[in-house]
Amino acid sequence: MKEQDLETKKYQCQYCGRYECEINPNTDKPYHLCYDCNVLLKNKIIAYCETGKHYYTIDFGENNIQHDIRKKWNTPYRCLDGHYVRSKAEVIIDDCLYNHNIVHCYEKAIFIPNHPNKMLICDFYIPNRDLYVEYWGMDNEDYSARRDEKMELYSSMGKRVLSLEDNDIKNIEDVIFRELNADRRSK
Repeated sequence: MKEQDLETKKYQCQYCGRYECEINPNTDKPYHLCYDCNVLLKNKIIAYCETGKHYYTIDFGENNIQHDIRKKWNTPYRCLDGHYVRSKAEVIIDDCLYNHNIVHCYEKAIFIPNHPNKMLICDFYIPNRDLYVEYWGMDNEDYSARRDEKMELYSSMGKRVLSLEDNDIKNIEDVIFRELNADRRSK
């Protein structure tokens, strides 16, 4: 395909159906969501249907906490599935999940029982396995304290968590599939 064609050709958005998707400069393949759908849905969680044929939205209604979180911390990186994330490592994680047709949500709110004003935001959530995925990309005292607090809350609620660090990103497929296969064997 000519370079000019890549710049001008538009592809169909899998959410709204309009022909406004652009080419991902990293892969030379089209994004799956147009810019408008990403902006419109940025305050909600977008998941990819298992059949691989459409997107659906999980909405928290009027108490949409994602709105405040995403205003506070920028999400500058766009993934193959159209999610906007905070780091290049999160792009690698998201793209791995997407490329293997693993339904996932980015930044799902987790409401904590008996604490109506307290909640967690996980990095990724795999609903088919009820698995929360956390990427721990920083290493300072405050971040470590927050990590410990978050893991304690997950444990108190009986949630399964896959913790990822920088060294896991190099072999992300192996790490994710090891966890998913361990989950299958335990059932």
